[in-house]
Amino acid sequence: MKEHKTKTYIRRAIKIVLTILGGILGVIILAVVALQFPGVQYYIAQKAVSSISEKTHSRIEVGSVKIAFTHSVVLQNIFIESRQRDTLLSIQTLAADVNLLGLFSHDITLNNVRIDSLTAHITRTLPDSSFNFDFILKALRPDSNADSSPDTSSGPGWNIRLGGLSLNGIRGTYDDEVGGLNLRLQLGTLEASIDKFDLPSRHIALKTFLLENSHIVVLQPKENQNKTDENKTDKNKTDKPGSAVLPWIISPIT
Repeated sequence: MKEHKTKTYIRRAIKIVLTILGGILGVIILAVVALQFPGVQYYIAQKAVSSISEKTHSRIEVGSVKIAFTHSVVLQNIFIESRQRDTLLSIQTLAADVNLLGLFSHDITLNNVRIDSLTAHITRTLPDSSFNFDFILKALRPDSNADSSPDTSSGPGWNIRLGGLSLNGIRGTYDDEVGGLNLRLQLGTLEASIDKFDLPSRHIALKTFLLENSHIVVLQPKENQNKTDENKTDKNKTDKPGSAVLPWIISPIT
């Protein structure tokens, strides 16, 4: 009799466990299926954009989101407004083939990244030497008042790989009151296939590279040119050991 009751309890326990696991699996499947619908993707994206917009107190918009689970992401009509109510960043299309499942293993593999019709205006002003996008970084930074000790454990780093890049209709300006440097950039078409993309060592090796209908204008006031020459002369006196910025290395196409 006792043996019969024990077997009954075991069967019930197994049935309950299987029911719970089946329910969890069902929820995961429903979530994956729901993410295939553009309406669900748009709803989640708008919630995220709205949250960032509230934190930054600025206008941030994403017109449409298309995610082909699990290998591609397409964002259209991206707009970010500066605190001065000017255009900080505007992108018509941002598309990339990306292994979304790789994010769980700290792996970001971007293939065929395409950006169409991008406009960006970057400024750096006195007296605080701040950039016009600093407010976004500050808003998204964790609460500095929170009483939490920093995590000093060495977790796994992110492995980032970039396969191909296509830029079309890129326009940008950079106005630096601190350094007195002004840039005007226009890229008609830039196509590149990348053999190696090493962020830690800042090394890029290109397979192919194409640049068409592009130009850049560099403007530097004369008075700031004199300051730049003085800074170059005093550089060895002011820089601390190990504080030099490591330049990017772009390998020639072979």
